[in-house]
Amino acid sequence: MKPISKIILTIALPVLMLGTTSCLDDEPLIDWSVIEPVIELADSDHAQYANNMERGDVAEFMIIVNYTASYASDVKENIEVQLEVDLDTIPKINASLAASEVPFEAFPAASYENLRLNATIPAGTKRDTIYLNVDINEDFKVGRAYILPLRIAGASDGYIISGNFDHLELEINMAEPEVGLNVLPAGEDDETPGIRNDVVPGDEVIFDVELGISYPQTIGDETVVAGLSIDPLRIAILNASMDESETPYQLLSSDEIATYFTLAPGIAVVPYDPETEEGGTVESTELSIAPGTMKTAIEIKANTDVMQPGMRYVLPLQIDYVSDYFAPGSGNLIYLEVNMAE
Repeated sequence: MKPISKIILTIALPVLMLGTTSCLDDEPLIDWSVIEPVIELADSDHAQYANNMERGDVAEFMIIVNYTASYASDVKENIEVQLEVDLDTIPKINASLAASEVPFEAFPAASYENLRLNATIPAGTKRDTIYLNVDINEDFKVGRAYILPLRIAGASDGYIISGNFDHLELEINMAEPEVGLNVLPAGEDDETPGIRNDVVPGDEVIFDVELGISYPQTIGDETVVAGLSIDPLRIAILNASMDESETPYQLLSSDEIATYFTLAPGIAVVPYDPETEEGGTVESTELSIAPGTMKTAIEIKANTDVMQPGMRYVLPLQIDYVSDYFAPGSGNLIYLEVNMAE
C-alpha cells in the first residue's frame, strides 16, 4: 500500500503546476528582488568551544564576519562592521542551562583586552577574520566554564545585519582536575606497592598513601576536600569474583577493621555484618588538600600481630566525593593487601 502522503502529493503536484502556469502574470508572493545579502557571524551553532583547558594552554578562536553575497565581486566597497562584548546576556544563557550544568562566568577582562572589535570586509571579498588567542593563566579557575558573548552592534549604512546570526559565544571549559589515591612504593624494587606478600606475624607493614590532585601545575588558591570511607562490603564483592582455586580474603566486619588496620588520620568505616550480609551508611571522613600542596598523606599500618598464617587480608579505601569543580580519578578506590606466609 502506498503511503497516503505520496498519494496526496501525486494528485496535488499537477494541480500546483497548472496553478503556477496559469498565474505567471500575477504578482508573486515573494519579491526576490528585494531580498538582500546580510552581514553575519559565520558559525552555524552560534558558538566556538575550547574544552578541557588547563593552565598553560592557549585557547584559539577564529571569528568570521561574513557578507552573504553570492560572489566576492558583488562587494563593491569596504564594509565596516562593529562588534561588541555583550556580558548582559550571560544571566540569560545560564538560566537556560540544566541544573547539572556548570553556570558560565565571563572571561577575565584581561584575557580579551586586545580583541579587535572593528571588522572590515574589503571590497571584492566576503569576509574578515578576527583571531583571539587566550592564554589560560591563573585567572582561570579549574573546572569552571567561561563565556564571552559577542554580537554585531553596527555596520556601514545600507547593509543589513542578520537577525539570526548576529551573535556568537566563545566558550572556555576548564578541565576538572582528578583527585585520587596513590600508594607509594616501599622501595626502589617495589612494583606492587599496595600488596605485601609472605608476611609473618610481628612484621612491620606500613602503607604510605597519598590523596592527591592530578594536574600539571600547582593549584595555589583553592582548598580541595575529599570524603573518604572504608567499605567492608567490597571484600565480599572481591571474594565473589574469585575462582575456586584462589584463596579468598578474610571477611571482616566493620567492627573488626580497626583490629587489623590502623589509619592516621582515621577514616570512617561503613557498617557491615558478614553473617547477615547487611550493610549501612556512614558520614564520610573529610580530608583536605591545602592550597599549593597538591597532596595529603595517609598512613595505614597493618596489625600483623593479630593476622593468622596463610590468611589474606585486604583493606578497601575509597573516595566518596570531592569538591565542586574537581572529579574523582581512576584512583578513587584502592585495595591494600596483606598476604600472610603459611
